[in-house]
Amino acid sequence: MWMDADDILEETEKDKFLQLKQSLPSDIDIVMMKYNTSFDEAGNPSFSYFRERWIRNCAEYRWIGAVHEVIPPSGRILHSDIAVCHKKIGPGDPDRNLKIYQKIAD
Repeated sequence: MWMDADDILEETEKDKFLQLKQSLPSDIDIVMMKYNTSFDEAGNPSFSYFRERWIRNCAEYRWIGAVHEVIPPSGRILHSDIAVCHKKIGPGDPDRNLKIYQKIAD
């Protein structure tokens, strides 16, 4: 499983997470979970999409990309309603991605 440093699993998701962990069929290769990335004024998710979260440990699955990397889903995929929330604190470095691409080009 992977999560960024600014991703969290809300308290309301923890029981579902543990239930899935205990009941996941052994032939599942990738578990896709909702990724809440934007929130309204009340803190409710306003934009979500599915991301690969649990990935079978094998040579077939590799990260691709330099920014917003992904592992392309393949094999037996399970879509879960469990949500991981992106809770960025602070503005971060607005040039971070540009610096990564410049480093690759050098």
